[in-house]
Amino acid sequence: TLSDKWKTQAPKIALLGSLIWQDPVTLWADNVKKSPNRARVHGNLGKAYLDKGQYEKARVEFEEVIKLDSRLLGAYDNLAKIYIDHFRQYDRARAYLNEAIRRNPDYPSPYLNLGVINLHLRQLPEAIINFEKVLDLDPQNHLGHYNLAAAYFNLKDYEKSVSILKNGISIWPKSSKLYGLLGVTWYHKGERAKAEAALTRALDLDPSNGMAEYYMKKLR
Repeated sequence: TLSDKWKTQAPKIALLGSLIWQDPVTLWADNVKKSPNRARVHGNLGKAYLDKGQYEKARVEFEEVIKLDSRLLGAYDNLAKIYIDHFRQYDRARAYLNEAIRRNPDYPSPYLNLGVINLHLRQLPEAIINFEKVLDLDPQNHLGHYNLAAAYFNLKDYEKSVSILKNGISIWPKSSKLYGLLGVTWYHKGERAKAEAALTRALDLDPSNGMAEYYMKKLR
């Protein structure tokens, strides 16, 4: 009968729906097919690809976001991160970041990523300018504190690095990254007891913190 046929088909239909919802790429790819002209849907698919490490597919989706709605600044930022971290094409990344700043000079994230490019290229004074701009716009920015401290660390201005890290930790007291860099900075200052205390705290917060683990082994 018709009802018997439905009973046999229903579990298969439910399973298909479940699989779509379990995989963000499948979910948002399905949404893109249904709503190809919605920029935010392409953005969600791009983020799903990014989380899966499918960077070329993510790039295509974020570029589609900009074509559909050039006001969505997160797409410029995500494209820049792809070009910085995975393609090492810093000029392409800068173009997207500068465009985001042109559209909204008070958006902190592009300055952060411009500073990251500066760090990669060892342009430390320029990196400091960009990271300080981040903290001017967003005083509680976690990565702004970390990267600004890292820039001063690379200039061997350890006192300044420690000061920035302590301020960051006062805002983010459970940041393994900040404690880890603080421990490394104390280590290079020759303050072994302080270094061990900070590195221990970093590893307590995140046992997978490779930098903290490496320097703890050097201490011991």
